Amino acid sequence: MEIIFLVVVAFFLVKAGYLTSLKSWGKKSEAAASIQVILEEQQKVWLFDGDPVITANRYVQAAWDSKPDVFNGKFGVRPHKLSVILYSIALAVQKLDAEKHQDFASAMIAFGNMVAELNANGQYYPLKDVDKSLIKEAMIMVAPIMERESASPAYVEMEAFLNTGGLNLG
Repeated sequence: MEIIFLVVVAFFLVKAGYLTSLKSWGKKSEAAASIQVILEEQQKVWLFDGDPVITANRYVQAAWDSKPDVFNGKFGVRPHKLSVILYSIALAVQKLDAEKHQDFASAMIAFGNMVAELNANGQYYPLKDVDKSLIKEAMIMVAPIMERESASPAYVEMEAFLNTGGLNLG
């Protein structure tokens, strides 16, 4: 009897979307924690002076809000943490650039670091088509800004990534 009750409760939880919400919350937290680490490292060398926790969560939430169906896995697969991080930072770069915000340089460096990671180790990550699409969109969003800032190491890394074929983003 208890098993039947648990099955019925689980069924209703799934139908109501609670389990999906929990999974999304976990994925957001995972990406935000990684961005937080990047921002904390930048704080140590005075490149970032905000609150890493709040900022990282804001970056990821903005990405989630921009494409909830994609990030929630509505199309059958959720994006890899790396593509969530890159897309989140790309949106932040765009927003901070438009606002001429003091954290713009920090976001640019974080984006460049993530592109460098993809360039060096992208083939070892289990990236799916949804990831490649998000990565390509992130690159397209930030490319004009980086081109303007073409002396930046982030731009050099992105150019190297794109010129060597990167992940074959098609």
